[in-house]
Amino acid sequence: MNSNMEKTQLPDKKELEKLSERERRSFFRSLFKKMTEEEERGTRPEDAEKAEAEKTAAIEAMKKDKRFARIEELLPRMEKLLADFPELDAIGAADRYQVAYFVILGAETAAKGDKKPTARELVDALIEDSEAVKLYETIRTAQISDKNGKYPTHTASKGAASMPATVKNAPKNLNEARKEAYGYFGINN
Repeated sequence: MNSNMEKTQLPDKKELEKLSERERRSFFRSLFKKMTEEEERGTRPEDAEKAEAEKTAAIEAMKKDKRFARIEELLPRMEKLLADFPELDAIGAADRYQVAYFVILGAETAAKGDKKPTARELVDALIEDSEAVKLYETIRTAQISDKNGKYPTHTASKGAASMPATVKNAPKNLNEARKEAYGYFGINN
C-alpha cells in the first residue's frame, strides 16, 4: 500500500480508485482502529469536562439556529443515536449533533415517504402560495383555450379567479322589458 495511506488522512479520489476493494477496507479498518485508540487515550477527567462543554455549546448553538427548530423534541433520540454509534465521536461535537439531527429527520421523512398527500392537502398547499395559484390558473386557462379555441371568460388576478361582468343587451321595446322583468321575478306570462 502507498506510504501516504498509512496516515490518518483520507486518500483523495484518485488514490482510492487505484486501491482494490480489499485494500480500501483494510485502510478504513486501520483508520477506525487508530481513531478508537486515540479516543481511549482521551478518557482523562479534563477531557471529559472539555467534551461536555463542547456538547453543551453545540446544543445551545443549534437551539439558536432556526434550521434546528425541533432540537428540543429530538434531543433524546439524538443522544441515543450518538450512544449507539460511538464512531461519530471522531468528529467534533457540533458536527456530531448536526449529523444526528439530520439523520433522525431523514428517517422520519423516509417513514412518511410512502404516504401520498390527499387531494385536500394538495389544494390547501396550493392555495397557501399565491404564485402557485397564479401559475395553475395560467396553465388551466391555456388548457381550456386549447380545448375551446378561445380564452375562457375568467382571468387570473391576485391569486384568485375573477369573472368579468357580462352585460346583457338592453331591451329594445316595452314587451322585451316586461318579459325580462317577469323572468327576473320568476313569473311566467
